[in-house]
Amino acid sequence: MTTMAHAPAIIPALNLTPTGRLPHAATSQTPPPEPKKDIVPALIGGARVYIECPEWCTVDHVATSERCLADLSHASTFADLHVPTGGREFLFHAALFSMPYAEEDPDSPPHMFVDDERQDGIRLDADGATEFADRLITMAAQVRRMAQALSPSESTPPAPRPTGACPVEWCGQLGPHQGHTSNEVAVQGPNGTDAYLIAELIDIDASGAVHIGFEASEWVGLDAAGLRAEVAKLRAHLPRLEALAATLDTIESNK
Repeated sequence: MTTMAHAPAIIPALNLTPTGRLPHAATSQTPPPEPKKDIVPALIGGARVYIECPEWCTVDHVATSERCLADLSHASTFADLHVPTGGREFLFHAALFSMPYAEEDPDSPPHMFVDDERQDGIRLDADGATEFADRLITMAAQVRRMAQALSPSESTPPAPRPTGACPVEWCGQLGPHQGHTSNEVAVQGPNGTDAYLIAELIDIDASGAVHIGFEASEWVGLDAAGLRAEVAKLRAHLPRLEALAATLDTIESNK
């Protein structure tokens, strides 16, 4: 008797709540968009099946055969940080990771895993990963300033001060003036429009009480931490601007 071969199964990814249970019925709130996934082959217990795989995953699920579905994991390419010593000393790496079918495992939901290979790694959700990135950027700026401080002073002579410059080094005003303001840091508006997101150092009465003037919808006074908080918000806003540009590209390409 002739038997018919069965088609490989397609194993959907489980949409788990933080407790590892299936979510309740949908509410009236609009759910967030699902991340893009591909259908790829995998070997589970020697059987070829097809699974949903997030687009950031770089694992070959056929080459890395698993004994059971709960052992299957997704992982991205690692981002490594090395110190440029003679042997490129490794500090830590980070990657995206999930085990979607291990319901009771803390590694089940997608997360960022940060590890120095010397102790237990750290799991971060999207907010934690963003904060970690912001801290790395802040540290990088501090390290660059330290590197500049190590450079011989004669290699980077200070620019000559213009005639009538204020003796306060950071003040950008010339000639007689009351109070001090630095040169503006701003984003030039498109097509010759006015600059925006203007920031400058201000000592309004030359008392030494310096703050940062920051123009958003109106001028506000910020300390250094306050300006860094605004910088973090701008970093978060940039992908939204990119998304708008991408949406416009799509609209124009469909005309």
